[in-house]
Amino acid sequence: MKHILQNMVVGEVLELDILTTTATQARTMQLFYHDAHNETSGPNFHEDHEFFGQAYKELTDQYDVLAEELVKRGQSVQPLKHAIDKVEISSGAWYRTALDMENRWQDRLNALNKSAPLGLQDALGTFASSSDVRIYKIQQKLK
Repeated sequence: MKHILQNMVVGEVLELDILTTTATQARTMQLFYHDAHNETSGPNFHEDHEFFGQAYKELTDQYDVLAEELVKRGQSVQPLKHAIDKVEISSGAWYRTALDMENRWQDRLNALNKSAPLGLQDALGTFASSSDVRIYKIQQKLK
């Protein structure tokens, strides 16, 4: 019985770690897309500006859902404390960087989904669907 209880505690710690990392990644991506939205220029300005704007707005809402899940579990969010290193990105690399971030986001969502309660799994599925659309649009831009 003690072994089972220890595994349950380890599982909860692992889930919180994945949830914290996922929330941090959502916030990082939101900031990245917001910067891209503000920095985009050139002949595709309107199309790029709209795409990046939609992406940062979606990720703002997604981050909020994940942060609330952490707070419900008595955890502090503090995404900047956990954030990935700042990466300087030239304007020509926005879409390549975005594709890399989206692929990592999908991996993180899949990892979290394995241990998430049913209600959160529903939200994660919605996040993944939004990401699928962004990935498709990014891939079209990179052709």
